Amino acid sequence: MTETVRTTITTALRMLGVSGTEGEMAPPAYYTNTIGLPRLKGLYLQLISAGRFGPMTEVLITEDYEAGENERITVDSDDDLDITLPLIISDTDPVTGATVDRAVYDRSVVQITGGSSYLYDAGQTVDPWCEIEALTLDSETPLGARYANHIAALLAVDISPECGVVPSSVVAGLAETARAILRFKPPIRVAVDSAVLRANPRIFC
Repeated sequence: MTETVRTTITTALRMLGVSGTEGEMAPPAYYTNTIGLPRLKGLYLQLISAGRFGPMTEVLITEDYEAGENERITVDSDDDLDITLPLIISDTDPVTGATVDRAVYDRSVVQITGGSSYLYDAGQTVDPWCEIEALTLDSETPLGARYANHIAALLAVDISPECGVVPSSVVAGLAETARAILRFKPPIRVAVDSAVLRANPRIFC
């Protein structure tokens, strides 16, 4: 089942005991719309700013541009420029020097200064690039397909002061675990046709 932003917020509130158990009344709209939704957006932006998804490269553009992974793009032009989010990355084999196409690394980020922030989630069912500022209650939760409870725990800890609740040690521990497992870890780069791999076919990453 798809993990929506509404479901994530509801789970976070239940972790704090704000709403009823399964089957009972849904949390009040105040907690969902006024607290939960903006704080969840802010949580992702905070994780990006803290480098949780990897360091950012500053890019200044003066013409239409296709973004790369983990780029913070500043537009230096009076024209409306088109910025395209990548789906395929052309990379260079570290041994042969050949150009190789690959998928975007999961949890990559693209930020446009003064504009939107995008997080790449390979688990999304529609568009892997999630625009954080445009999330609604019916949006898929970024990274929610794999880390639903972890993200809910992060949100629960974040909104607990507004809810007048101290999160339990279990919830606090789950939130700390979330900060570790959500950290961007790019795959180890290996040569496409390396002599080492040909000579040692049992070696793998």
